[in-house]
Amino acid sequence: MRINLKNIGHVTAITLMISGLLITGIAAFTAWSLAQHPSGLLDIMLMVIAALIAIGVGLFTLVIFSAWVFGTLVQLYGFKAVFIAIGAAAALFYIVRQVNFSNINRDPISIGTSDGIVYKEPSFAESIDTIFSPNSSVLLISKTNSISNGYPWFMVAYNESSKGYMWGGNLCAQDIWVNGLSGRCPSHQQKTILTSFDWNKIDTSTKHIDVIDVIQKMLPGSWYNPSFSYTFNQQGEILDEDKVIGRWTVEIDEGSKQQVWLTLKGNDQNSWISKKQRIRGLNSLWLNLNDEAYSRIEESKWGFTIAERIQIEGEIFKSKDRARKEIEKKFSADMKHPQFYNHLNILEKKYAKELSIKYGIPTATLDSIEWNWR
Repeated sequence: MRINLKNIGHVTAITLMISGLLITGIAAFTAWSLAQHPSGLLDIMLMVIAALIAIGVGLFTLVIFSAWVFGTLVQLYGFKAVFIAIGAAAALFYIVRQVNFSNINRDPISIGTSDGIVYKEPSFAESIDTIFSPNSSVLLISKTNSISNGYPWFMVAYNESSKGYMWGGNLCAQDIWVNGLSGRCPSHQQKTILTSFDWNKIDTSTKHIDVIDVIQKMLPGSWYNPSFSYTFNQQGEILDEDKVIGRWTVEIDEGSKQQVWLTLKGNDQNSWISKKQRIRGLNSLWLNLNDEAYSRIEESKWGFTIAERIQIEGEIFKSKDRARKEIEKKFSADMKHPQFYNHLNILEKKYAKELSIKYGIPTATLDSIEWNWR
């Protein structure tokens, strides 16, 4: 039986669309369910088949719907009128899209100032337009590409018609968060300050700015995972030692789930770090991104910085490797010799003592750095 899409009946079209929607929904749910915990190759094959069915039937249903709507409109108003209406709608959509994607906010956002200096251009070297008293409010118009000391510059409006540029490090968020500001204005801090974030405990009643505020405060620092480590600073920069390799921002999806995302954007030389990861949890000790956990690296521990602890750990491994090579040479690499490990232990302790004297710390601290330098 062949279906003429140009002259499809209302009952037939509605029947096909309802059937298509049901099949698409069932297939999509099946594919999603199998994707959660695939137990083998068969589950993966079934998941792919279900996904293909959902896509194929969904596209077919869309074609049926489009043909039915188009045919009905042509019968009622004629082809020429429908064609003109579609063209006008497409042109309107293009215009709206261009406006929405411009760098100007549709509604200026009220933000606070900690330092009220407004410049003529986005640079400290430019002349000053005006100076407000601290804790004033201005309207944020747009974000520029200029960055100074880790913070971007913004175009702001004040005194109804005046415009100028202010540095993000001197601006703070009031009721709406904007990435690139120094933080939240003290006058708009919530009464009960959050000390952790758990995605299971936020809902539509939770203000976006409250969630972002706690993440902005707690995320800066160094985070360790066996596969990768991150260092974030308060200015929204990603660091590799003292070198800036990218920027980080926090965003929240609209809707009932309000998923929170950490977006990493590497610079030209480090584009490989660019990714978007879901933040599932954050507290003073742990950061959960997607399904991976990161532990916070203490900036100072046992009187040493992170870089110094890594250096000491490297020297410990070198000294142990040196001791093993010397003992292997002494016993002709005969690890079964009854005195092999006894001599190895004595030589390792000797080198550990030398390191403890070098750094002025007990050998017990060396053991702690070796096994838990973070």
